[in-house]
Amino acid sequence: MAALDLAVVGIAGACLELRSRRIACWTLLLAVVLVGLTVLVALPSLEHYRGSSGIGSALVVALVVDLIRRERSPVRRAVAVAIGVVFVAKLAWELATGSALPLGHLPPGVTVVPQVHLAGAIAGLAACFVPRA
Repeated sequence: MAALDLAVVGIAGACLELRSRRIACWTLLLAVVLVGLTVLVALPSLEHYRGSSGIGSALVVALVVDLIRRERSPVRRAVAVAIGVVFVAKLAWELATGSALPLGHLPPGVTVVPQVHLAGAIAGLAACFVPRA
């Protein structure tokens, strides 16, 4: 799981930074704050949080939103919309069921924390609308 989470963070983060370092920095800052607050305040019964999936969610959402808003290529925008739809469907499934999509098995002891993914998504969305200084 850690390798997959880190791959998402690395790839989405690099793509976003190439497009806008400002949005990438705001995304990381807001994601750390919102994901951290979610884990500490909203999920006090969670004993361990080991994933970077909230940060990955933030970076994916910010990249998708930035592509939809500023990309000139209709093909790239369509791919971004498709990724956004898949992400929203995945998040909706997690929030409704409290479990991961039934595409495979999570390692023993690993559970999905959809609230963290939602916090990351909100951070990524918000980062795209921070006004320029």
